[in-house]
Amino acid sequence: MSKKRKKLDDDQIKVIIEHEIGSSLGFGGELFEQRRKSIDYYYGDKFGNEVEGRSQVVSTDVSDVIEWMMPSLMRIFTSGDEIGRFDPTGPEDVKAAQQESMYVNYVLNKDNDGFKILYDWFKDALMLKNGITKVWWDETEVEEREEYTELTDFQYQALVTDKNVTVVEHTTMDDEDAMDAGLSDGDFIDTNRTHDLVITRKGIEGKIKIVVCPPEQFYISKQADSMEDANFLGDRMLMTISELREMGFKDVDDIVGSDEQWWSEEYTARRDYDDSGMSMDMNPGIEGSERKIWVDECYLKIDANGDGISEWIKVLKAGDRILSRENVDGHPYISLTPIPMPHKFYGLSL
Repeated sequence: MSKKRKKLDDDQIKVIIEHEIGSSLGFGGELFEQRRKSIDYYYGDKFGNEVEGRSQVVSTDVSDVIEWMMPSLMRIFTSGDEIGRFDPTGPEDVKAAQQESMYVNYVLNKDNDGFKILYDWFKDALMLKNGITKVWWDETEVEEREEYTELTDFQYQALVTDKNVTVVEHTTMDDEDAMDAGLSDGDFIDTNRTHDLVITRKGIEGKIKIVVCPPEQFYISKQADSMEDANFLGDRMLMTISELREMGFKDVDDIVGSDEQWWSEEYTARRDYDDSGMSMDMNPGIEGSERKIWVDECYLKIDANGDGISEWIKVLKAGDRILSRENVDGHPYISLTPIPMPHKFYGLSL
């Protein structure tokens, strides 16, 4: 008789995530150091072993080669009206293929900054072995202001009974006549009254969002040869307490992680060149809603519900707390490398 499996609780999920991050391929160790050197070479920084009175010249071969390649790459993908195109497989697919081509190009170039996405993605790959993009369906709550004039009682009532509508300003015409007839603003009766009002309407705006992940903030299972066979992937991002509240999370004011001041040498190397990075003392003097913390967005393929089959789950973790977990179809990451290596996730940079 087989032993019944138990569901994994948040504490067990947290232990798995912390172990995976700690051992993740690319998250620290020699790979960090190699990429840090690549950034230093690109900038032409000094090596630190220069001797006074001797040449201080540093070769800029890395930046020269990358900058020589970038215009050609960008020209291939962005010089025309279409970055991508769907080709029909039969006469019945022609219209559908045209619509699909128009849609994906609109998503990349209108809903997102396609040129900048491709530029950052290619440059990360050329300089740092792999470029990582993240693609997902993003839903944002929006509030729009609307003005209406000379609405009838019927139109007014139909508008303000919508639970997503809030009346900001409201005036009526022929109020005196309405009062003589014993009517009020809320009466649903056909009269000669008209309504002028200003409202705000809440709604959900959804679209496909694409971002390029900083390589030092991305992690993948150490045993994975590719994204297809990885059981753990994720990325780390800085978020304010206010942003977490806007996402619907409560009681987040006291979240503090042991890694709140985490900065990788790779992050530091990228920004030390012109001193554009944040201080190692994160958010000095900033408290409350503007305080920033590291949030890990993790995708795990595990048997979380105890049915004996591994499924993908998405987990948001901040500090030592699991903020949310949900079942998903897979992970949102895409990798690009200039020089692929057989049986390895990370390829070679230039």
